[in-house]
Amino acid sequence: MALWKTQPTLRLFVPQPIRVGEPFVATLEIEAREPVPVEWVDLTLECVEGWAVGSGKNRVSRVHRYPKVGARLVEETELSGTTRHQASFTIPFDEPPSQHGGPAYVRHTFHAQASIPWWPDARVSWPITVRAASVPATPSPVVVQTNASDLIEVSLESQRVAVQGIVGGLVALKKLDTPLVVDLALREVLTLVSWNGYERVRHGRGF
Repeated sequence: MALWKTQPTLRLFVPQPIRVGEPFVATLEIEAREPVPVEWVDLTLECVEGWAVGSGKNRVSRVHRYPKVGARLVEETELSGTTRHQASFTIPFDEPPSQHGGPAYVRHTFHAQASIPWWPDARVSWPITVRAASVPATPSPVVVQTNASDLIEVSLESQRVAVQGIVGGLVALKKLDTPLVVDLALREVLTLVSWNGYERVRHGRGF
């Protein structure tokens, strides 16, 4: 057994997007530039939820750690060269999606550890973004007329569309003898309603 050992390089590959409740496959690439013995290699996924307000002596915080899920990718062996190992994961429905910024946060993190006998273990962590579960939208057909309603009429299969869903419909041109250039685009319309009933509407992306 060599007295000096070289830790392997660990790289993680995951698909995008990752959603709550949907299984996905994580791939751990292990590159051992020199042969190195390992007792095991584990890959675990951790979710931490918390919040913090105030500062100094007035700072108040709470942290909740959900149960970790993991897989043993490699049993006791000698690593050499580059190998890839896969494991299937599913974010449970009782875990929230990722949240960054502000006093509250939800963080999902992958941790990989290669246990090397009589040597410091190789450890790497990767934060990942988890999105909310995809909920199928209930179809709700609608017909939209432009200001020039005598020229263009748009009918949509549904005015409710799931995230990353497909908007389907038809465009009717009523006066074919008039040259027209039709350009269709989706635009966000965000409405905030305060406790006193005052509404603020913004067209575009965010406030």
